[in-house]
Formats: sequence, C-alpha cells, structure tokens
Amino acid sequence: MKKAILFILLIILSGCSNASLISKESTECIASKATLYMSESCIHCIKQENMFGENYQYLNKVSCKLDPKKCLEAGITGTPTWALNDGTQLVGVQELDVLKRVTNCA
Repeated sequence: MKKAILFILLIILSGCSNASLISKESTECIASKATLYMSESCIHCIKQENMFGENYQYLNKVSCKLDPKKCLEAGITGTPTWALNDGTQLVGVQELDVLKRVTNCA
C-alpha cells in the first residue's frame, strides 16, 4: 500500500515540473511574431505559462490586470489571447504545436 501511495505521489509531482516542453529558440521565435495577453490570476493563463516552463520568460506578454488599457486597445475580450503580428487573435489556451504552426516557428 505504501508503494502505491508513493507511486501516485511521484506521478502527481512529476506533473508539477517547470521543465520546458518547447525550446528557448522556438519560444523566442513565437515571441517575435505574437504577443500573449494574460492575467496573473487566470487559471487558463497559468496553464499556458506552464506549457512553456522556464522559457515563459522569453515571451512577449501583456498583463491585462496590470495594463488594462493595452488590452482594451488591442480588442482583447478574454485571457489568454495570442495576438499575432498579422492581426489574428487566438483566444484560449493554445497547444504549442498550434503556436509553432501559426507563427511558422517549427
């Protein structure tokens, strides 16, 4: 029984890792072609952040909580929202493969 509990805890804790699922280079490429509009208290924004792990710091981000004027000017109605340089907006958590594809950062 103790082994089963330890195994379950190990599985849960492994999901809390800050390891990146995407390279720094790909993250920087996405950052050069898109801006992430987010809010620090948004659970979906936190999920998006966790997908980038330690490379999250390289993204272009605007906090709608700290700078609501920028979000209003950009027409942001919910977070997270990715605003691509071509004017396209992707609302909600985006899979990394989708972000790489739409920014040509494969």
